[in-house]
Amino acid sequence: MFNGLKLKIGGTLLFVILLSMVIGNFVVIVFWQKSLMKAEVAHARTILSQIASTERGDQGLRGSLSERLAASCAAIGDLCGGSYYFNGRTVNPRPDHALSGSIYDTGKTAALANNEVIRSVGSKWAVVSMGKRFLLIAEPVVIKDAGLPGSVVMVLTLDSIYRSLKKQQRVVLVYLLVNVIVLFVIGFFRMVTLVVKPVERMVEISESYQEREEMSFSSEADQGELAKLGLALNNMLKRIDGDRERLRQTIVSLEENREKLIRTQQEMVRAEKLASVGRLSAGLAHEIGNPVGIVQGYLELLEENAVDEKERSQFIKRAVAELERINRLIRRLLDFAGTGSEAAELIAITALVRDISQMISLNRDCPVIVVDSPDSAVTILGKRDGIGQVIINGILNAVDAIQAGGATAEVSGKISIIVKKEQTEHEGSWVTIQIRDNGPGMSDEVQAAVFDPFFTTKEPGKGTGLGLFVSHGIVESHGGHMWIESEVGRGTVVFIRLPEGSQEGKSREEAADHR
Repeated sequence: MFNGLKLKIGGTLLFVILLSMVIGNFVVIVFWQKSLMKAEVAHARTILSQIASTERGDQGLRGSLSERLAASCAAIGDLCGGSYYFNGRTVNPRPDHALSGSIYDTGKTAALANNEVIRSVGSKWAVVSMGKRFLLIAEPVVIKDAGLPGSVVMVLTLDSIYRSLKKQQRVVLVYLLVNVIVLFVIGFFRMVTLVVKPVERMVEISESYQEREEMSFSSEADQGELAKLGLALNNMLKRIDGDRERLRQTIVSLEENREKLIRTQQEMVRAEKLASVGRLSAGLAHEIGNPVGIVQGYLELLEENAVDEKERSQFIKRAVAELERINRLIRRLLDFAGTGSEAAELIAITALVRDISQMISLNRDCPVIVVDSPDSAVTILGKRDGIGQVIINGILNAVDAIQAGGATAEVSGKISIIVKKEQTEHEGSWVTIQIRDNGPGMSDEVQAAVFDPFFTTKEPGKGTGLGLFVSHGIVESHGGHMWIESEVGRGTVVFIRLPEGSQEGKSREEAADHR
């Protein structure tokens, strides 16, 4: 990570230094070029001024003027591209190159204006930009023979200046390269010391940080922006530690409340279950009374001496059969009242529904219960105790609804229970249990609140309001759904929908529990 940061810092620093050096080189060359040109122009002007001041204009001195012009050009050196004089009519000696027109115009302008004229002609690439190729310098003189104003003109060729600058440019470039290297090395290591190393230290400290460990990114004695950042990180860590402790306490409190909620829910389920068992016990007491009376009668007959051995044997068998019937009824009630196994098992749901229906039918006031199962062998995977309680609650609610006003002398109460298997394309196989009654039905308002805890339409003392709430939770814990469809005056249907179970599914769940 920090190698990339160093590379970025180095690249940026190098770019800035190079850019500044290039701009500086451009400015230096431009001013250097102008300075050289000014110096040469000043030199040429001085020479031409001397020639103009000594020229008398005599016919005999014309050869002398030509010689002095040639000498002045030689004094200028390679810069001089020729020296000429304008006599008011023509340029002498006659130029033999493309500048003749420009020389004539410049000389004429200086003669007529009686003032110095400097013009630049042509263009070419100089060193770092485009520059002028020639400079024409004209000084006015008076040709006395002709009585006309004249001028002397010198042509300066700037190629030699450009060549000289290019030679010196190589030295300048070497100097700039050395400067770039030195400044880059100094700047890079300074940046690494001031920026990268403090950041590396912060990262190392943060990566090695352990909970409950005191750590400091920076001390209060340190100065600078990074030191301020370190102090800010120190304060942030202190706040994080405080927040972590408060979060830990909150989690502990939530866990305790969760355990209390689970215990409360279990107590609610147990209370609702005991209430259902109490109602079943009332019907069971009457059902047990009949076989107890029969057994008592057989025992009285066995006390009589007139009974022969054959009759005695039959009485004993009948009494034992009645006792076994009582035992089955009591055990069935105990199975419903027990806590049951916490492990999931395959449940033959049709058989479980029939057993519960028979147990509830023992009550004298119970309406007719009809169980219909097109798929009698269908099974679900779940906890028998919980599923049994859901079915008991559903049937008892139907009984209560019918007893509350659904049955009349003309229409007897009836509960129809349908157990069937349903296959869906996306959700797989499901088992649906429908508990239908012909009671008075429910309004929309009652249906909306029927699964709320402690909601009941029964008289005080006859319902806890937890039956459907607990049943709904049990069904959802098994991955199923529970809902109610009802219409006032037409009865109610309770739907319990659970995933179908199989031996393979049970094996997978047991393997998951072991993991």
